[in-house]
Amino acid sequence: CGTCAGGTCTANSQCAGGICSGGICLTKTTIQSFSPPSGAPGTFVSIFGQYFGTTSGHVYFGKNSAPSVSSSDWVEAFPPLSCGAFSYWNNNQIIIQAPTGTAVSTPIKVVTAPRDNGSGTLAVETDLTSAHGLANFQITTTTRPGICMLIPDNGAPGDLVSVDGKNFGLISLASDGVFFDAQKALVLTSGSGLVGWTDSLISVATPGILAGHLSVHVSKNGFESNKVEYTVNPVNGGTYPTISSV
Repeated sequence: CGTCAGGTCTANSQCAGGICSGGICLTKTTIQSFSPPSGAPGTFVSIFGQYFGTTSGHVYFGKNSAPSVSSSDWVEAFPPLSCGAFSYWNNNQIIIQAPTGTAVSTPIKVVTAPRDNGSGTLAVETDLTSAHGLANFQITTTTRPGICMLIPDNGAPGDLVSVDGKNFGLISLASDGVFFDAQKALVLTSGSGLVGWTDSLISVATPGILAGHLSVHVSKNGFESNKVEYTVNPVNGGTYPTISSV
């Protein structure tokens, strides 16, 4: 996968982060996508990318549709307080809620805590969704379901997963559900027949799908929540059979 940050190099292709500068491999904070694409203020938004660092920084939404990086035309977004204490920031994913006071169409800005990008010094890094050709987040009146965390965030097929969040309502439509990528998960029921679905907590079983990294989202009344990372582990530490040809 390439040389890690701080290692020696002579070309970008030799580095895991894709940057070789002065003979040293560096990393750069990069936003790759976000989810969902729109929603009302308060909507939970997941930002995906790389090299965000493990110490929380700051996320901002624009007061206009194209604010400059260093201008004051930004509104800070904060983690969902309704979910209590949870780890909303990691190296590849950030979960915040869309703030009020933004433009109807707004880019998203991530500012990291001081981090070592491989150069041996600590520095703050900034990245914008617009720098990568990503569409702006659209402020609407739509109230979406929102996920703040999965407990646990990994498991083998059949393992229990608790989906914590808000605006799940009560399960009513055939299309309502929790999806691991495109695979719908089984919502658990108790012995008395009570369904494991409340407005803020859903209990499901990890579907029987191939091991690997994927995203989980909730669909309610045709509206999808933000996506949250999940890792499907092999059963008993093994691997799944694979069809190579027919």
